[in-house]
Amino acid sequence: MVVLAGTVLTGCGTSSGGDVRGAASFIVSTDGGQTFTPRVSAGENKSIAGVDVLSMASSVQNPKTIYLGTRKSGILVTYNAGEKWQKIVFPPERVYGLVVNPQDDKVVYASGVHGGFARVYKSVNGGQEWQEVYTEPAKKTVITALAIDPAHPDTLYVGTSAGVIVKTTDGGASWANIYNAKKPVIRIKFDATDTQTVYFALYESGLLKSRDGGAHIENFTKKLAGTDKTVARKATKRRSTRVYTLETDPRASGVAYVGTDTGIYRTTDYGVTWTELNLIASSEKLPIKTLAVNPHKDREIVYSVAHTLYRSRKDLTEWTPVQISASRVASVIQYDPVDADTIYIGMGVGKK
Repeated sequence: MVVLAGTVLTGCGTSSGGDVRGAASFIVSTDGGQTFTPRVSAGENKSIAGVDVLSMASSVQNPKTIYLGTRKSGILVTYNAGEKWQKIVFPPERVYGLVVNPQDDKVVYASGVHGGFARVYKSVNGGQEWQEVYTEPAKKTVITALAIDPAHPDTLYVGTSAGVIVKTTDGGASWANIYNAKKPVIRIKFDATDTQTVYFALYESGLLKSRDGGAHIENFTKKLAGTDKTVARKATKRRSTRVYTLETDPRASGVAYVGTDTGIYRTTDYGVTWTELNLIASSEKLPIKTLAVNPHKDREIVYSVAHTLYRSRKDLTEWTPVQISASRVASVIQYDPVDADTIYIGMGVGKK
């Protein structure tokens, strides 16, 4: 095991001076997505405005504590919901995955590439020290998905750009191979009440699901497409399987959403059947790569396309568009764990 220690540094040295919404790396809405405000100060006239965000994670116990994984600036942390940011000493510059233990927010896991190899690191003191707990054996492979079981936080799943899925049940001390999807695994999400039910999104390729914690994995791509003979009818329109994002509803078991290149599909029966949401048509012309489900309100989501955020109204049948940037795109969206009207968005250049 490798342990890396260091102090938390104030500021990032990324850019200074004023900030406009179009150049912000982190924006916040406190009115349910109607308006957004940049929060990019790193103190002493420093700013994180030019940072490209790849990942985000927050503490359940202390919701104002938020970590950002970035393209070139490692990990940033705020303890006051973005009013001031600090840079954490962390080996990789590019940080693809971040998760915080929901029962002990001093325990943080992060993934990135260091020395040419994809690795997962663990901190037990809020990011002051890091221990390497997993590494890929060959260069050019990236850890593209990292997820922590909210009910059993010593259990984590890792998905790679090569399609390999591995799992630990002891906080990273040991790992087991559970599947080779042969396509990049981009999202791993758990069911609201049964975390043994796990969904795996494959980049532009479809969807996998397990009902027993990865012991057995089913390919649900045909069900998503509407071509599975057990559920499809002749009149069923073939749906896109070019998946870009995946979210489960934290309030409702069996409910999940998939963003594709032609819209968003929703299931209420663990992925057996899917329905297409009636989105504004112009938003369906570009891939939907980022969406979030409100953990405090039933059937309320937000999703982003290019430079615009769409907020659902009237039971997922109407949408309110809000331009969130003139030059950047949302790379990750997250609702506040305790405030239903607060939304955090990490911004980037749109390419990971």
